[in-house]
Amino acid sequence: MNMRTGVCLLVQLMAFWPIWIWYVRRLFGPADEPLGLLPLLTAAAILYSFKPVTCDEKGAMRNLGMLGWSSLITIVYAAAYAYLPTLVSAGLAVVAIGLTISRICFRTHVHAGVIGLLILSLPVLHSFQFYGGYPLRLIVASCAGRLLSLNGTNVVIEGTGFVWGDIIVAVDAPCSGITMLWTGLYLALTLASIYQFSFWKTAASSVIALLLVVAGNIIRAMTLFYTEAGIYHVPAYLHEGVGMAAFAMTAIAIVLTMNVMRRKWSCVAYSALWVRV
Repeated sequence: MNMRTGVCLLVQLMAFWPIWIWYVRRLFGPADEPLGLLPLLTAAAILYSFKPVTCDEKGAMRNLGMLGWSSLITIVYAAAYAYLPTLVSAGLAVVAIGLTISRICFRTHVHAGVIGLLILSLPVLHSFQFYGGYPLRLIVASCAGRLLSLNGTNVVIEGTGFVWGDIIVAVDAPCSGITMLWTGLYLALTLASIYQFSFWKTAASSVIALLLVVAGNIIRAMTLFYTEAGIYHVPAYLHEGVGMAAFAMTAIAIVLTMNVMRRKWSCVAYSALWVRV
C-alpha cells in the first residue's frame, strides 16, 4: 500500500472515532452478543488472503482520485452526525471505509462482499430482532398457513399464529428466523468474497440467500405446527432439532446455489475467451 493511500485510510479511520467507541460498547455490552466480530475478522482475513494489488505512483494517485464516493459519505457523516441516529452514522462509517478499502486494496469501485461483511459486523442483531422480527414472523406465518391449507389442514391465520380447531400454535420471537437470516447473509457474503464475485453477482447472492432463509423458516414453521398441534407426537427435544435441521438445509442450499453461480460464471468467461481466440 502506498504511503499516501495508507495515510488517507488512517485519516478516515480517525474521523470515525465516535463510532468505534460505540461499536466496542455495544459489542461487549449487555445489549448485543459479540457476533459482529465474526464478519469483521472474516473481512480482515479476506483482505489479508487476497493480496492488495501493488501499483506505481501514478496508479496510487489514480486510486486517490477515485475515492470521491467515500469522501462524500464521510462529509455527509460529519455534517449530519449530530442529527442522525448512531446506527445510521455507523452504517455510513463502515460503508465509507469499505469503499476506501475497495479502491485502495482491490482496485475496484465497490467490493460488495467486504462492504457487506463490514455492515453485517455492526452489533445490532438484537435491535434487528426487535424491529424486524415481527414482520418476518408475519410473512412466515402467512406463507406457512397457506401451504398447510393446501396440504389439507384447515388452519386459520391470526397474526403470527395458526388456529386449528381449539388449538393455537404461535410463531414466537425465537422462531422469527432473524439469527438464521444473519447467518445466511454472512455465509453468502463470505463465499461471494472468496469467489471474487462482482457487485451485482454478490447482490444477487444475498437476495437468493435471503429467500432461501425465508423458505427454510417457512418449512420449519410448518413442521413445528404438526408437532405442536399434536398431529404427530414426538419428543420435546426435537423442537430444537427441527430448527437445526432447517438451518442446515438452508446453509447447504446457499452453498450449492453459489457454487452453481460460480461454475456458470467460469463457463461463460471461458466461452468468451475461446470465442475471442
